[in-house]
Amino acid sequence: MATQTKVIEAIADPDGALLPSVPVISIVPYNPDDVWRVLAVVLAPSTSAWAATQYLGAGLTSTAIKLSATQVRTLPLPCGSWDDGADLVRQGQLDAFATVMNAHYDVPTQPVTGWWQARRRSAHQPTSPEAEVCTPDEVGRGCQARQTERVTPELALGHRMADAADALTMALYQSPDLAVETKSDGTPVTEVDRAVEAAMKKLVLEERPGDAFLGEEIGPSGSGAVRWIFDGIDGTHNYAAGRPGWGTMLALEIEGEVVASVISSPAVNQRWWAQRGHGSWTGNRGAQGMENIERLVCRSGIALANASVLASPSEGFLEGWRSVVAARLGQDVENPRNFAWAGSLVAEGKHDATVILAGGVWDLAANVVIVEEAGGCFVNLWNHRRLDTTTAVYGSASLVADIVAAVADLVPAEPDAIVRARPPMPR
Repeated sequence: MATQTKVIEAIADPDGALLPSVPVISIVPYNPDDVWRVLAVVLAPSTSAWAATQYLGAGLTSTAIKLSATQVRTLPLPCGSWDDGADLVRQGQLDAFATVMNAHYDVPTQPVTGWWQARRRSAHQPTSPEAEVCTPDEVGRGCQARQTERVTPELALGHRMADAADALTMALYQSPDLAVETKSDGTPVTEVDRAVEAAMKKLVLEERPGDAFLGEEIGPSGSGAVRWIFDGIDGTHNYAAGRPGWGTMLALEIEGEVVASVISSPAVNQRWWAQRGHGSWTGNRGAQGMENIERLVCRSGIALANASVLASPSEGFLEGWRSVVAARLGQDVENPRNFAWAGSLVAEGKHDATVILAGGVWDLAANVVIVEEAGGCFVNLWNHRRLDTTTAVYGSASLVADIVAAVADLVPAEPDAIVRARPPMPR
């Protein structure tokens, strides 16, 4: 693999017969039969696009992607199997290969492939830096050449919604006047849960009256391709008890795909946010806006046996197979006992993976784009990218695949109803 190019360039050397005349990185798979699968990952347009978001300009020129051997280990893997992509790259059918691998990375063929092809063609032609910088509008998921955060109008609205939520939640946090009720499923709800969702909906309607909504407490309303999904307070049991493990979750979904989200936990003054093509970020809310902003990157290259995996709810909270899955996967790791932090801890690299076993759409949606824009992967326990099965697995692609395989014998053929233990145990 070349170390400094406009897109990642590599060749397969199954026989070990090549003697490079320039510095290269050699990637040796544990199983020699995997050499073409490795090459497919390295050469995929989505891999170069992701690498451009992290390392563009790190070499001798501002237009080159320069990778170290350590950084190669962090390259994202597709979800599921990509043997068809390996076969195509072995046959040299690069156009078909690009299309297939984009599908495995769940990235639209255009404009990612066009960006990749243009940079390949211009690899030996002088061009201006401006022509070579990939922007979020020019490429698909995860591709952003700049290392600085960009705030789009949708994301700015998301932050204003989170600001409004923070003001309401903090006003009654740890207050003796807070009224707590128990819902029919045995979980707590407060007047603030409903007030936050109503306030966020009002803000959206003022600017985008045609958008639809889905809130845990206020339910669905409106119709169309654009929908806001939110949970006024996730971790209400912590909020009601005066503990800091809670947060507001909101996500923007367009044509069934989550494209932006914000998760805010004002009790610890931390917020996480992401938008497709713009990266995943965290920071603190200051008087003049977000401060101490850092880009998030998931950990990768860790085997399941050595990984820190959070299963939530934990063993004993649920009946049936979900509790058995939690027992098999659960480890002695920090459990925030809320879904708001479950994906964010993975995006920050504090946990290697999180498995959610009983979450609503509003519990899962915001975490999807935050984890995926940090280089991670999301599927449910049936290995599909669906939000409506109450389960989710977040982590690096290889680890997610290992987790799904490790519990496949426990998971039923189809999603079933959640049965909580009686009396409920803290999750």
